[in-house]
Amino acid sequence: MMEIAERHEYEAAPAVNARFWEYWNGTWVKLTILAGQSLSLFKGGPTEEGYSRSGMEFFLSTDGELTVDAWSDGRDCDGRCSSSSIFTTTVLRMQRLGADRDLPDPENSYRPVTPPKWDEGRLDLRDFAAEAAGY
Repeated sequence: MMEIAERHEYEAAPAVNARFWEYWNGTWVKLTILAGQSLSLFKGGPTEEGYSRSGMEFFLSTDGELTVDAWSDGRDCDGRCSSSSIFTTTVLRMQRLGADRDLPDPENSYRPVTPPKWDEGRLDLRDFAAEAAGY
């Protein structure tokens, strides 16, 4: 499977950054994003029955709000399905939770790090085969 990570610069911003752990491609990774910057993660490729791809785009505003747009798209023997979700949190909230820690949490072996607590903003699901069948 192919994997891509991109950084995009936007307008100049104060020296605020978000450091947090995210579960990606089977492991916990530490991400750092500066205010006014976005970070895109992508993975996907062919499968036995079609294709599968997914991605996440994080954006940190200059006022410390972090937004992520997580999406997936794929096709298998049942047809094509896609989804998109928007989540938000703040740098201050992540710091209070300890989500910006550099080391894994030794007291929690199930979840070795503390991920951000996200507020769900929007969820879109689309089943193309069900739509074609009139559902």
